[in-house]
Amino acid sequence: MNAPIKAAIFDLDGVITDTANTHANAWKLMFDQYNDRRRTEGKEPFETFTLEKDYIQYVDGKPRYMGVKDFLSSRNIELPYGTPEDKKDTETVCGLGNWKNSIFLETIEREGAEILQDNVRKAREWKKAGIRTAIVSSSKNCQLILQSVGLEDLFETRIDGVVSADQKYKGKPAPDIFIKAAENLGVKPTDALIVEDALAGVNAGRNGNFGLVIGIAKEEHAAEMKQNGADIVVENLAHLPVNIVSLKAPEELDSALVRFDQIKQSYKNQNVHLFLDYDGTLTPIVEDYKAAFLSDEIRDLIHSFSKSIPTAIITGRDLQDIRDLVKLDELHYAGSHGFELMGPDAFIFENEEAKRSLKKITEAAGRIKQATSTIDGVRFERKKFALAVHYRQVADDRERQVKKIVYDILSDYPEIKPGKGKKVIELKPNINWHKGKSLRILLDRMTTNTSTDIFIFYIGDDITDEDAFFEILDDGIGILVGDHGQKTFAGYHLKDVDEVKKFLERLFEDLNG
Repeated sequence: MNAPIKAAIFDLDGVITDTANTHANAWKLMFDQYNDRRRTEGKEPFETFTLEKDYIQYVDGKPRYMGVKDFLSSRNIELPYGTPEDKKDTETVCGLGNWKNSIFLETIEREGAEILQDNVRKAREWKKAGIRTAIVSSSKNCQLILQSVGLEDLFETRIDGVVSADQKYKGKPAPDIFIKAAENLGVKPTDALIVEDALAGVNAGRNGNFGLVIGIAKEEHAAEMKQNGADIVVENLAHLPVNIVSLKAPEELDSALVRFDQIKQSYKNQNVHLFLDYDGTLTPIVEDYKAAFLSDEIRDLIHSFSKSIPTAIITGRDLQDIRDLVKLDELHYAGSHGFELMGPDAFIFENEEAKRSLKKITEAAGRIKQATSTIDGVRFERKKFALAVHYRQVADDRERQVKKIVYDILSDYPEIKPGKGKKVIELKPNINWHKGKSLRILLDRMTTNTSTDIFIFYIGDDITDEDAFFEILDDGIGILVGDHGQKTFAGYHLKDVDEVKKFLERLFEDLNG
C-alpha cells in the first residue's frame, strides 16, 4: 500500500490566505511606478511588467529581492544589490523590494487579508486526522498575516522569509525551507505533502522529493504546474480525501494477489462495487486497438460479478465501441474517459460542456491527419468526445515527430487538452472532467442500499486511471496493472491481464463463498 501522509506543509499566499493577488498587484504597481521614474529621469523605460507572464515566471513564490533581481535581469537591467535597510526610494534591488513591501503592507492595513476557507477547512480536517502541519512562505510578513486572520495556531512550525534570512536558507525553487519544515515536524520529506500555488513552489517540492506535491491553480494553468513538479492540480483542497497518501512507483507496490488476505480485511462487511478499465486491464495492449477482443473467460467472469455486485467499465474508448466489445448489457459503462455514460436502467449521460469543443476537435483532427499523412503507422480513433492518435505502429525514430506535430497543432486550440497514454495521445475537451468524476456519477446510479458502507475497487493500467485511483482513496482500493511510467495513487499492483483474471476469480470466490 501507499504510505499515509504524516505531514502537510502549506504555502501562505494563494493557499491559506487570498493575499497572492495583493502581492501581485503590489509588484505591478511598484514596477510601473519605477518605470515612470526611469522615464522622468531620462533613463530608458522597460517593457511593462505583466501579471499574466512576468509575475508568474520571475517573482511568484520567490524571496522578495530575488524576485526583483530576476525580473530586472529579464529586461537586461542591472542595479546594485544594496542592503535590506535601503529606503524604498533607493535605486537598488533591495530598495525596490522594500518599496513593493510598503505597498503590500499599506494594502493589507487598509483592506485586510481574506482566508481561503476551503483550504483552511481541509487543513483543519487533516490536522484533526493526525496529520502534522507547517506553514512555509518566502514572505517576511507571514507571521503578521497569520496573526491578523487568527490562524497562527493552525500550524506547528513556521519557516518564512524572516527565518530564511536569519538561517540563510535558499529560497524556492530550492527545497531548503520545505525540508526544514519537515524536519521540524519530525518527518521525512517522502512522508509529507506540499500545497503550493507558485511554479517555484511546486518545483521546490519536486526537488525535495516530497511524497505528494499539490498545485493550486485554475484548469488553464494545470499543465504548466504539472510540468514544474505538481503531482496533482486542483482549484482548491475541498474535495481532497482525508486519508491522503504519498505517490509510489509501480514497482514499489505490493502484489494484490500476494496481499489478498490483507485486502479482504479492507472490504469486510461492506457493499463492494467493481470498476474496471478495458485496454491493458481486461485485454492485453495490442498493436491494432481494433483487435483488442475480450476473452470468453473474462466476459463470463464479469457477467457473474454483475449478478452479485454493482459492476462498471470505465474506458477511453467510445461508448458504443466498448459496449460492442464487452457485450454485457447489464453493466454500467463510461466511454470517452467519462464524457458519456450509460446504464442498464435506460440511464444516459453526456457532458454538455464537452459538446461545445467537438467542432474544434474535428478541426484539429483534420490538420493532424494531413500533417502526419506521410508517416507510416499513425492510426486515428475518433470518438464522440475525443480523438485518439495512436503511434504504437510508428517507427521508433519517427515517434518524436508525431508527438511534435500533435502538440504544435494543439497549441492553436485552447479548447482542447492532450491526454497521454501508452503510445497514444488523446485530444479531449479542455474542461475539468476525468474518469474519477464519471466514477462518482455511476456510483450514485449503481448504489441501491445507502444504509451500508460502500467499498470500491478500481482496476486500471493507464495514466488516465490515476484520477479514479485518487478519487477512491477514502473509500476503496486502486489496483494498477503493469507500469505506465509514472508514480501512482494505486494501492496495489498486478503484472498483467492474466493476474487481473486470477485476482477477480479470488475476489468473486470470496464474495460469493
